[in-house]
Amino acid sequence: MADSNISITAGSGTTVDTRTVGSEHRQVVVIGDPDTNANVADIQNEDPGSSSTAQGMVVRLAGSATVVGLQGTTARPFLMNTDGAIKVYDVVNGTISTITRVDRVFNIVDGTISIGNRPDIQRVHNVIDGTMIVRDVNSTAVLPVTASSTSSAVSVSGGTVISPVVGSVIKVFAFSLTTTAQVHLAARFTNGAGTGPTEFWRVALQAPSAGIAGANLAVTPPGYLWATAAGSTLSLVLDSASLVHYSVAYFRESA
Repeated sequence: MADSNISITAGSGTTVDTRTVGSEHRQVVVIGDPDTNANVADIQNEDPGSSSTAQGMVVRLAGSATVVGLQGTTARPFLMNTDGAIKVYDVVNGTISTITRVDRVFNIVDGTISIGNRPDIQRVHNVIDGTMIVRDVNSTAVLPVTASSTSSAVSVSGGTVISPVVGSVIKVFAFSLTTTAQVHLAARFTNGAGTGPTEFWRVALQAPSAGIAGANLAVTPPGYLWATAAGSTLSLVLDSASLVHYSVAYFRESA
């Protein structure tokens, strides 16, 4: 609050509140209830506690924070830009928490943003690897990616074809395998889980003399040939140390 004032001429002599900080002489401006002098907004260099009864407050939001006045058991979702990333939060009973479940979407129709799990939602705005996609709620967003290389790995885990992403399922919709090996070999796509991997697809190959053997198959996405579990690796395991050329086309989808 003000610790000094300057006089002005207004009838009997009204004063203006001021405050001196260092060499700066500042006018004091109060944000508060126009009818009750005690109801004045405060400024604090700390997070407001859940027991705060302040009528208004300007604070430094760091770490955990609660909001007084947003009461009730109905969640009130909102967006906040944190560390350069847009995150979604809920406010329930005055407490801010991160939304970890997928039960709300942001719908944009004719420039208006609405939030909720509603039957009339027309568009979903989603960001994957920095790319925003807009799609129908009932459709699947397909961002095709390819992995192409060679392998001769005969270890139990095989060679990594596609690295895992937490919470992401790999859906393969096309593959190709070729080899000039003249010995029988089995090429298996697995989750690379050591001695007990989950096998997704198996192809037997053996090239004729001075020839080449291969196999390929493709379907139209969002259809797929096989899918990994969320956060799994896609590996190629061989039972012969023969060189195999492979190409895999896939898309990722949230689990």
